[in-house]
Amino acid sequence: MKKRIICISLLACALMATIIFCVSIFGGYYRGKHTDISDFEEYEAVLYVNSTESIKNNVTLFLNEKTEEEIITLPFVLFLNSIGMEVEWVSENEAFVYDGNKKYAMNISDITLYTEGSNENLFVYVDGGYSVYKTLEKELVVDSASVTCTLLEMGIKARFSIDKTERIIYATVEKIG
Repeated sequence: MKKRIICISLLACALMATIIFCVSIFGGYYRGKHTDISDFEEYEAVLYVNSTESIKNNVTLFLNEKTEEEIITLPFVLFLNSIGMEVEWVSENEAFVYDGNKKYAMNISDITLYTEGSNENLFVYVDGGYSVYKTLEKELVVDSASVTCTLLEMGIKARFSIDKTERIIYATVEKIG
């Protein structure tokens, strides 16, 4: 058990070092190890959450016409608000997130999200895919795959679909259990 904890700790440290390195190199963005972003066209998009137009700013659609790959980035804090969560900022980077009777502590500079009383980071970095993180003023822009996985950790199911012609992203969100 101790070996597993040490291994996980070392992997977490290596991941954080990689993120810090990539943020310094790519001007605030960390992109997954497979990404050659020069092959992607970047488009502004609009996000609909459960059929309601919700977010127009900082929603980006990256399309690779050759490989038909897609990356969606969206503002995580605004997304949480759009699905009914309340965010209370206590500093420039730290906030409490409320979902009914659940309380979470979020730090956008560390890219962490903890359930109150827990030390397990619920923010999930998608391994082997495209991961995008950018911090703005009281906002964290992330890729939709990371959002989907993080919400699952919070007991929420999210699915994203894209209308490439209209540059519209649809998110269907529902609580699990």
